[in-house]
Amino acid sequence: MYQAVPYVGMAKVFDFIHATNEVLTERGSHWPCRVNPRPHVDEGVNDAIDAAYRTKYHRYADSYVTHMIRPEARATTIKLIPR
Repeated sequence: MYQAVPYVGMAKVFDFIHATNEVLTERGSHWPCRVNPRPHVDEGVNDAIDAAYRTKYHRYADSYVTHMIRPEARATTIKLIPR
């Protein structure tokens, strides 16, 4: 979801989260979560997410990663909170 918000917008990501929660609930999962709609501003968490993207997608750095770790993308990071 970190990468989806800048491209599709927060509203569609919320739709995805709600649809996912419905499916998980129907299947008896206790994992469904709620969303903290405010941006997640823990810089340590954001740095860890960026590092994971750099590691996983290093071969695509010029075409994908640089866009994924821009300040605009970081500003849209949301926190999913287990229920």
